[in-house]
Amino acid sequence: MPFKTRGRSWDNWDCWGLVVVAYKEVYGLDIPSYVDEYRSIKQKDLLASIYNRGKQDKWHPVKQAQEGDVVIVYMDGRQMHSGVAINKSEMIHAEMGINTVIQKISEYRVEGIYRRNGK
Repeated sequence: MPFKTRGRSWDNWDCWGLVVVAYKEVYGLDIPSYVDEYRSIKQKDLLASIYNRGKQDKWHPVKQAQEGDVVIVYMDGRQMHSGVAINKSEMIHAEMGINTVIQKISEYRVEGIYRRNGK
């Protein structure tokens, strides 16, 4: 799936857009998209702030990933990238330049793993 900043559909998505679509399609849950709160992935401090605020809304940290958990990782020293765990060691995520891929969670500096309350 192609990466597109602010994408929120099966046509294209950014990293959080993938999470939004996955939660809607797989779990039937609407989660905040935050799409109107930023214009570019170059707004790194703003994205980190959105992630920090967003993970406090109905999410709780867990130590071990399981399918469906959201993995927040650091990029450029900020918590500004996300993926969805597909098992305890891998996540699917979308990133500019590589589009949508499955990679080992351990390949990233993980800020935290979060489980949705009520999932």
